[in-house]
Amino acid sequence: EEEQRERVVSLLRDGAARVQSALLRAVAEEAKEDPFAKVKVMIQELIERLLKEAASEASHKGWCDQEVASAEQQRTYAAEAIKELNGQLATLEGRQDKLTLFLQDVNRELLEINDTLSNSSSLRDQEKARNNQTITDAKEGKKAVEQAYTMLQKYYAKAASDTALAQTGADPAPAAPAAPDAGFDGAYQGAQGAQTGVMGMLELIMADFDEAVEDTEKDEKASAKDFLELETTLGASRAEKMVVQEQRQKALADTKTEYTAAWGKLEEEQKKLDGALTEFLALKPACFDSGMSAAERQAQREEEMASLKKALCVLDQHELNGIEC
Repeated sequence: EEEQRERVVSLLRDGAARVQSALLRAVAEEAKEDPFAKVKVMIQELIERLLKEAASEASHKGWCDQEVASAEQQRTYAAEAIKELNGQLATLEGRQDKLTLFLQDVNRELLEINDTLSNSSSLRDQEKARNNQTITDAKEGKKAVEQAYTMLQKYYAKAASDTALAQTGADPAPAAPAAPDAGFDGAYQGAQGAQTGVMGMLELIMADFDEAVEDTEKDEKASAKDFLELETTLGASRAEKMVVQEQRQKALADTKTEYTAAWGKLEEEQKKLDGALTEFLALKPACFDSGMSAAERQAQREEEMASLKKALCVLDQHELNGIEC
């Protein structure tokens, strides 16, 4: 019996040394003193406990594998989504910058067109007012000269008629109001020799007024035409740029909307990634921080069970001679 006890103790100690098993060391100490029957019961209970641990660990490992795989998948998907969204946000930021600069250029060009139209319109109005005033002044001047021309024409005609009557002795026409004293005796004939010079001068003046009206009207017509062409050209350019402005404003608004949506998605994916990392941290104590891997624990448990079974076999040999262990 003592030989068998020593053999059991030695077997258990050797197994404990091989796999650094505190369990086998404890059983070896118990086997040194306790009766064989008690030791057998203890070994059988330990074998059953190890079998249950193996089953439980297999179930736990399956749970760990499933949870870890789920967390890894969530982390991978979230990381890929974040990478894609960051690229999308960078593209949208670049598009926003380009559209903003483009709109600044279009707005500046529209402002320049509006300023040019406003200034040109103001200058055109001033020019038109000057031309109208020139035409009005020329027509009124001509009208005044025409009146003087008509009066002198009548005057010279009457003077010529009076001279002719005096020469033929005919009865003069009904007496006209006395003319101012001319400073000489006899009938005044209206300076018939100067008639041609004075009347010619008045005709030249009237012709100048007509020419001024004609030239001014021609200039006014040309200026109005030039302004209309400028107004048409600038108006068409403004209309075109306003269409482009509206299109770019809409594109910028759409881009900002896309950016906001992408940023929202990025925040959601970041939360998912944080959740996956948190899950990893939560799984770490249960699935990673046991000090031994699942394979190492399984190998140790199998060695412990083998040593216990062998020890049990040796104890059974005490009761049943002929058993080989």
